[in-house]
Amino acid sequence: TMVVMDQTFAAEVAGMLERQPDSLSLRFLKAELLLAAKKPGDAEAVYREIIEMAGGAGPDAIRARNALAQQLTTAKRDDEAERLVQAVLAESASEPDALLLRAALALRKNDVEPAINDLRLVIREDPERMQAYRLLGQAHVPREEYALAQDAFERAIELAPKDPLAYLQLAETQVRSGDSEGGMATLERLLEAAPNNAAAQQAISRIQLSQRDWGALA
Repeated sequence: TMVVMDQTFAAEVAGMLERQPDSLSLRFLKAELLLAAKKPGDAEAVYREIIEMAGGAGPDAIRARNALAQQLTTAKRDDEAERLVQAVLAESASEPDALLLRAALALRKNDVEPAINDLRLVIREDPERMQAYRLLGQAHVPREEYALAQDAFERAIELAPKDPLAYLQLAETQVRSGDSEGGMATLERLLEAAPNNAAAQQAISRIQLSQRDWGALA
């Protein structure tokens, strides 16, 4: 039923676009529907159309470049994503979505310092940006700055208590720092927030297995 509804809505949007071909907001909607329908190539073409129609600058071009860069980052087309992000930041040096994407791309290359700088800038401008705290936590882990990483993940949990990813990242960091009990407690908190989370159940099993004294069973 949902698929039929989506197709009906997509047809309505296509009809509205025929009547209002210059509407960028309808084109954004079309791109989002194409992504939802798992047609990334078609969505990419629409975002590029929007950038061109917006004259390559201004809020709509920024929004389209960020959306396309996010899509390309997910597809591991990092070089192309980086060029789009650079174009946004050339126009608006503290644009938060572009800074987040640049930080995520830097972390993929283990380029931790610039990622942390970008993320701190995002958090200073927007202290409620949950994703920035999650990425900041990730940035501190390779440096073994576990206390800073845990603080960042805790803040992400505070901002999105039902999002499982920050709990899992916090638990992994606690276990890595030698605090298996803390990791277990974090996973229990996740199961309270999301009782059927399979990843939490698997992580608990892994910790229990690693803690088991196999010598005593021999």
